[in-house]
Amino acid sequence: MDMMLRLRIVLIVLLCASAKLTSIETLATVKGSDQLSEVTQELLESAKEEVKTSQLIRSELDSLGVEYSWPIAKTGVVASIGSGVYPCFALRADIDALPIQELVEWEHKSKNKGKMHACGHDAHATMLLGAAKLLHDRRHKLKGTVKLVFQPAEEGKAGAYHVLKEGAFENVQAILGLHVSPNLPTGTIASRPGPMLASSGRFIVLTVGFVESNHARNTILSPEVVRFGGTFRSFTSEEQSYIQKRIKEIVEKQAEVHQCTARVDFMEDKMMPYPPTINDETLYEHAKRVGETLLGKHNVKFSPLIMAAEDFSFYTQKMAASFFVIGIYNETLKSGIETHSPHFVIDEEVLPIGAAFHAAVAISYFDSQLSLIHE
Repeated sequence: MDMMLRLRIVLIVLLCASAKLTSIETLATVKGSDQLSEVTQELLESAKEEVKTSQLIRSELDSLGVEYSWPIAKTGVVASIGSGVYPCFALRADIDALPIQELVEWEHKSKNKGKMHACGHDAHATMLLGAAKLLHDRRHKLKGTVKLVFQPAEEGKAGAYHVLKEGAFENVQAILGLHVSPNLPTGTIASRPGPMLASSGRFIVLTVGFVESNHARNTILSPEVVRFGGTFRSFTSEEQSYIQKRIKEIVEKQAEVHQCTARVDFMEDKMMPYPPTINDETLYEHAKRVGETLLGKHNVKFSPLIMAAEDFSFYTQKMAASFFVIGIYNETLKSGIETHSPHFVIDEEVLPIGAAFHAAVAISYFDSQLSLIHE
């Protein structure tokens, strides 16, 4: 059988098998478990606090019979499915919520005051749990090992960096990441080779000085101490270093011109800078072909450069990596509101699509790697 035809059949089977997925926020209702419902109500946890979220993920993996390591980076979970040998491919989902008060009025509105899944991380975790089921059902046919990374602390706390630091990915050759996008219709995905997401750094400036004119009519009084800050972004590590250097030079020299002093703090000890997310071209092309087979060529888009930052970028520095966004826009649901908004909404039709895409990219990656070995 032609490889593409075989892949198409596998994809259809995977998509059909995952069609009943629901988000982890509504999972309790579907399961009809009072205990799980209580857990779900407390599920919205910020970076480095994902205790209940991690517990629920482990419970789901246990019910599937999937082995995992825990804790990774304090609250993270890394599951393993397949042969246990080379090649090893990873799939990643972030799991933390944001410190935002949800303003969406719906059945499963956040019951944890000041916490909301306003960046879709609950959907990411659900899609990866769906992929875990699909892959586990085919575990004896897998021609390699799949690592499923339920990663904590993406929102400003560099969870990916800490996952890598703990050695959880020592034998992984490649990794795929997915992120929901309200800018794309449900049923579409997008990415690009090379740089895709920007780096992100932060700074605070403290200036000390005093300015006053001699005439009361034109008196200009300014505070002795002024504090301001911001972020800076770029698409290469070289640009990131250069911008940081220029911020320091410009601030200090301008303060000197006005007979003031200034100090720049890049806050690296509080909020680690994120490098740019740079997609491996070969892995991008592989995942793109899978997406075209699953969704049709017209539903796989070429992404523009995105000024947002992601700690998935730390993985791109260590292995072949590819990051895709997956559409959640649905006119009926009004799910086109940007992430990090208290009005953010998910179209749950994305869940089986994301689960199938995750699983199919991993399965076909093994086929492609083995064909290279035999050439």
